[in-house]
Amino acid sequence: MEGHCEAVLQGVKGVVAAAHGLRILDKPKQVTKADAHDVQMLAEKPAFKVLQRACDAINESIPLHRIMAVFADTAEAINAGDYQLAALVSGNDNDQSTTLAKRVQTGQFLCWAIREVEAALKDLQQTAVNLESRLGMRPDFGMLFSCLGRGHYFYGGVDYDLSLLRTQFPHMPLIGFYGNGEIAPSNHKQNGGSELLQYSAVLGLFSRS
Repeated sequence: MEGHCEAVLQGVKGVVAAAHGLRILDKPKQVTKADAHDVQMLAEKPAFKVLQRACDAINESIPLHRIMAVFADTAEAINAGDYQLAALVSGNDNDQSTTLAKRVQTGQFLCWAIREVEAALKDLQQTAVNLESRLGMRPDFGMLFSCLGRGHYFYGGVDYDLSLLRTQFPHMPLIGFYGNGEIAPSNHKQNGGSELLQYSAVLGLFSRS
């Protein structure tokens, strides 16, 4: 077993993108100290304190399960929406560092974001519109691969992601599944490639070529 599977779709044209559904809480700051998965300093300030201030702006205690780190090589890339994601594992009171699910390098830029229902629906709808525009025609079928942290669990018992796509593309066949980690094309890897995501929805639209 090689630990992967693949499929080839012949005779169709397709486009794929991911929707993250995040609201950015603060401005990008340079990572000035990091060690493996621990981000210790942001712009020479303790990373956990920076996170606390970002959450103060939304008048909430830190909802660990909804906080994501957004990071890239430059602040401009983040502002343009070209970034990577890492879930927050913990905020550490002892040294005021934060632990993330991915490694962040010293010198990169990072800001904090929160997963929200309104942002998630807006992002998925815009992703669907953009994909249809790139496809250049109405799709004949679609594929949706969503995180278990979305769907019924995220939307209070109703899968609004699925409802939105059914409204956007009436009668379009749609297949997919919920998983623990989503894979989508990445702009961050050299020579293309894919990236493992968290708490995202990956949508593919396809038409007969």
